[in-house]
Amino acid sequence: MKNRILAEEKRPRDTAASSGFDLLFILSAVYGLLLLLHAVEGLQISLPAAVPAAAAPGLLLWIFSRRQGKGLLWGCFGLMLLAGAAALAGSPALREELWAVLSALAGSGETEKQAATGAAVFLTLAAALLVFLMEMGLRTHWPLYFGTTFLLLAVPFLGVDPGIGSVFLFFVFQTAFWMRSGMAGAKRGWITSDRSGRRAARLKAFSAVMLAVVFAAASLTAGGNAELFFDAVYSAEGYLQRVGKQLSGAAADPGNGTVSRGNLYPAGTEQMEVWTDQAPTETLYLRGFSGGDYSGGVWQPADDEGVYALMEENSLHWEQWSSWIPGLLNSLYFVMNASTMRAEPTSPRELWIRQQDNLAGQRYTPYFSMWHYNDGQTPNEYAYQYYELNQMAVNWENTSRSYELTTEWYHETQTAYMREAASVYTRLPEDGLPRLAALCAENPAEGMDEVTAFILSVLHGSAAYTQTPGLFPMNEDPVEYFLFEGQQGYCQHFASAAVLMYRMYGIPARYAAGYAISPSDFVRQEDGYYMAVVTDEAAHAWPEVFLEDYGWVPIEVTPSGDSSLPAYPGMDTSLLEELLSGRNWDLELLEQPETAEDAARTESGAVRNPGFSVSLPDGSVLAQAAPFLLLFAAAGFLIRRMSALREMERMNVRETFAKLLEALDFAGLLAGCDGSEEDFPHRLSRAVPGVTEAEAAELAAIVRQEAFGREPVGEEQAERVRALYRRIVRTVCRGLPAWKRPVFRYGKTFF
Repeated sequence: MKNRILAEEKRPRDTAASSGFDLLFILSAVYGLLLLLHAVEGLQISLPAAVPAAAAPGLLLWIFSRRQGKGLLWGCFGLMLLAGAAALAGSPALREELWAVLSALAGSGETEKQAATGAAVFLTLAAALLVFLMEMGLRTHWPLYFGTTFLLLAVPFLGVDPGIGSVFLFFVFQTAFWMRSGMAGAKRGWITSDRSGRRAARLKAFSAVMLAVVFAAASLTAGGNAELFFDAVYSAEGYLQRVGKQLSGAAADPGNGTVSRGNLYPAGTEQMEVWTDQAPTETLYLRGFSGGDYSGGVWQPADDEGVYALMEENSLHWEQWSSWIPGLLNSLYFVMNASTMRAEPTSPRELWIRQQDNLAGQRYTPYFSMWHYNDGQTPNEYAYQYYELNQMAVNWENTSRSYELTTEWYHETQTAYMREAASVYTRLPEDGLPRLAALCAENPAEGMDEVTAFILSVLHGSAAYTQTPGLFPMNEDPVEYFLFEGQQGYCQHFASAAVLMYRMYGIPARYAAGYAISPSDFVRQEDGYYMAVVTDEAAHAWPEVFLEDYGWVPIEVTPSGDSSLPAYPGMDTSLLEELLSGRNWDLELLEQPETAEDAARTESGAVRNPGFSVSLPDGSVLAQAAPFLLLFAAAGFLIRRMSALREMERMNVRETFAKLLEALDFAGLLAGCDGSEEDFPHRLSRAVPGVTEAEAAELAAIVRQEAFGREPVGEEQAERVRALYRRIVRTVCRGLPAWKRPVFRYGKTFF
């Protein structure tokens, strides 16, 4: 049997390979973080300066970790920790740079890039120390593994495109984690034999290769066919959400004031049934929420109680009768419209609502309405009388005599409410929404029609309607992101933007949410009434503006399929159309200039998805990643070479002889020879120039003594075998074809 003289279970390898993985582990985490910081918009990081500086801490820790004494290692760790703390405490410039990093991640809106090279090096130092402490100190892998995974999942919410380089390095980090864990398992006895160890090593290598293939395929798919890729993701996400809602009975929330930062997936779940005694001719808006103050993507409930208090304090002074104010306002426009004398009388419509239990505690109210009491009402079943907008025509001078005193109260109440609403419902967030404010300042407009025309020009001309706009960054205001960056969204985004723009022009406006029911949704029943089944697909958001003699009026600004204009009292349709088609608004702030990176994406076939992007590795990306790829390739080669050379120095005679026979077999020499043949010295001296038959005979004798002798071979004899091995493989390598030499030298032998 071949190599029977050499049959011996090999001793476990030394820690050189494991230590090499330690270096790979530390550097991949450090450089992954560095590239991630480099990708943050608003930061200026010099990679030529940061790359070597970031590598130094990890490299020093790795060097000291390979020494036998741990005192020097932990001393180095402590000195680095103290140095970092001293730098943070004693350097105002470093603290400013760290604050710039936090501000950029939080979306501070800075237009100029902030220098952050020092902060990047400091953070990578912290990362190196953390990796070292967790891995080489506490021997705990999972926090780092989940930490890097969470970091990559979180960057889309921060509006950061991590880039292929950062993702690749974190992928290397996680792959190295699995391989390092396997090596640690082997040391702890999980792998109990050489055969099972080789099998486990092959399995881990195969797993790493498969992970790399899947990662590369996913990156190329997302980069080259991003639109198709994200459509598939959204379809799957939407399907899972809809199925979950249908099984649980939940539905898309019509709105609680929080502007969504993700996709919308109605489940088609029934929410209510609505009956009316007359066929509707207009969209029926059922309002369940009105928003007052806005901040950071959240509308607070409208503060009408505060408005009532201001009315009483500043103008009404009704004292004990001030409790009448809410009731008067709730019925004002319905009652005044009903009491207005007309040549052709108009009658209110009856409306009954029966809502599902999941809406318990929430009441939805039509505009221009008054609650209609009857004995059969429950919290989930109630009724109103209401007018459509086309029926509204309040005339304070032409009302029934019986309403003369009531008309006076109503008129006084409206005047007071208009005065206070003009200040309360034109309030803007403290941060000022700078880009939106600048856009409105550059486009002066007066009057309801002109302001509405500008708002429609912005919303319909620069933003597209979709229920899957992607993820909005958590560190940016969703309205500004919707208008100036993503430029895709649905009703919540269109309505919020419109309300804020109305307010910037001094027009009182509120954010409203509930259900919008089309006239076509109503079906005539056998009893003559009209009924509509309302699902969560009818959930909607819209702006409402306060207009004299009408109160709060809904205005539709979300694009519709028929491109119809919104309708509101007093609207001059011809003027609005003229303004929309002829007025040259300055919308330069909404334009997104194409950068060199965008141009490269376009040329390479990549498509940017709002909220997150994956780029095909084009020339610019490869140029950026090339130094890191070369660094890792060189590090991997050096680690492998150091491990093999060190292993050679520790091999016993029989292991060295086995390596020699393996190398000769690869070179096509001494085929079928196992070293036990009587003519082995002669055959070896003839096959390898420069090796005498006496040297070959001494080699065979030493190996035979090691295998079968009573006394072990001394270190001097073992070193003669290793020296002869090195001489033979060098000679054989020189005689090989050029293409075969690198494989022989760096794959089969190391010298």
